[in-house]
Amino acid sequence: MGNRISITIEHEKSLLKLYSRQKLEELNPGDIVRFSAYIEPSRGAVTPSGHEFSKFHYFANIRATGRIVGEVQVIQATKHKPIFWIIRRKIHKKLKYNLPEIHAEIAAALTIGKKDGINNNVIATFRKSGTFHLLAISGLHMGLVGLFFFALFRRSCTLSEYLTLRYDIKKISAFAGIASSLFYLQISCGQVSAQRACIMTCTFFLSILIDRKPDIFRSTTLAAIILIVLYPENIFKPGFQMLFFAVSGICSCTSNNHDTLFRPTLKKKILGNFSHLHNPSEKKPGHYLIRKTLVTLSRLLVYTGKIAKISIFATAATSPFVIYHFHYFSLTGIFANAVAIPVTTFLIIPTLIAILASMPICDSHTLYILLEIEIESLIRLMEAFNRLNFGYTDIHGFSGMTLLLISFGTLILLIGKTSKKYYGIAIITVGGMLIKHSELPDIFISEKNIAIPGYNDSTYFLNARNAPKNFTARNWSQYLGDYRNTVSHSDNPEIEKTDQSSYLYRKNGKVILIDYNSQNPEQKQRYVFSNHAENRLGLDVR
Repeated sequence: MGNRISITIEHEKSLLKLYSRQKLEELNPGDIVRFSAYIEPSRGAVTPSGHEFSKFHYFANIRATGRIVGEVQVIQATKHKPIFWIIRRKIHKKLKYNLPEIHAEIAAALTIGKKDGINNNVIATFRKSGTFHLLAISGLHMGLVGLFFFALFRRSCTLSEYLTLRYDIKKISAFAGIASSLFYLQISCGQVSAQRACIMTCTFFLSILIDRKPDIFRSTTLAAIILIVLYPENIFKPGFQMLFFAVSGICSCTSNNHDTLFRPTLKKKILGNFSHLHNPSEKKPGHYLIRKTLVTLSRLLVYTGKIAKISIFATAATSPFVIYHFHYFSLTGIFANAVAIPVTTFLIIPTLIAILASMPICDSHTLYILLEIEIESLIRLMEAFNRLNFGYTDIHGFSGMTLLLISFGTLILLIGKTSKKYYGIAIITVGGMLIKHSELPDIFISEKNIAIPGYNDSTYFLNARNAPKNFTARNWSQYLGDYRNTVSHSDNPEIEKTDQSSYLYRKNGKVILIDYNSQNPEQKQRYVFSNHAENRLGLDVR
């Protein structure tokens, strides 16, 4: 894996975003460096619904992107290193020293928010199984950390009779929860998902301090308002959109009284025959142990059912954005999350907290071995779910207005309180029909590729010897519904090769001449298009 760094150009106070295949772990924020690099302007979206890099780079004050060539020399090292940067680096080094590379990078993603070192195959595994959100620090991680220290301080305060009788230890513990959440936000590099989770977690503890009942919808709204005011460009980012719709889905799931969905049935079926058994103080401890075992089993099943239910709501809430931005839909995530969330919640994160707590004192090899086993088990489970390939389908691109319509219907269905919320199903159905009849581009053009989609579920690249696998080609293929990439045109009656660098493309009674020339070193490519063969229109792409 490479490294992505941002470099400040002092005389312009602007940034370059550069990629390097070298290990740049010894660089610090504030270092003055010398290097050689290929740079180019930020590019726009490669598909109609694609990520528009130039827009977001503009808001981030990034004026160009590129890659570093050769070594990076430190001309002057900074004397003032940020304390949280030092902590993050030490944590990362400890994890890399004690764990295999893949496991160390996943652990780093969960602790310090560093995901750029994770293997692409591992990322694809988590993304396809619908559990990639576990690798981004969000409400699950922030809430666990905050509640852990809240409970720890509250239990510790109860050991002192003086504190318990004279002070409100619940409010004292709330300050500990807020402090731990803010600390976790700082070492996690302040990602948007972590900021949202930190705001909501601190709002929860603030409600304890002012003796008010926490309201998850108000916390979500407050977090959205704060982040949009601070970073208005985030509203266009897929992650931001999915983040708040997922939280809205979870809020809708937990705000309604659905706890009765599983518990009464399990209590009746599993515990009904043992309701007459004695208490542990009576003479049948064997029966009591059976009852306790069944109670524990029922609680485990209820918890699993709740996780599955939350996964259904979260999947339904984020599906419009997954389909629009990534062009696929999968039901595998519902079942994968029902397994992955408990593993992460009860095994991986507590082990990580124990490792971090013991780092200043010593390294516990037992904890690292345990963490390695837990992460390996999680990866293997996600691979198993991916092999099931349950409910997975590719969906071609569609317009932003269709996304707005489906999102509106989904929102009505999630936050509605009366039977009128089911009107959202009709709106979503209309949006689905619009997706099915959406028009797709006839020709894709970039500086390096020319592609024509359509015939025999293939995307035909006209100016390549082999089917390209670059970023642009992959995005075109996804936008078209995962068409097969090919360079052959012999089996496509719509495309006729006229000479070495020219093609005729016939469709809907019109003829388009595509002529490119990649041999001229002074001109990258030249494309000539025509609605009729005798009327040519030239277009230069430089």
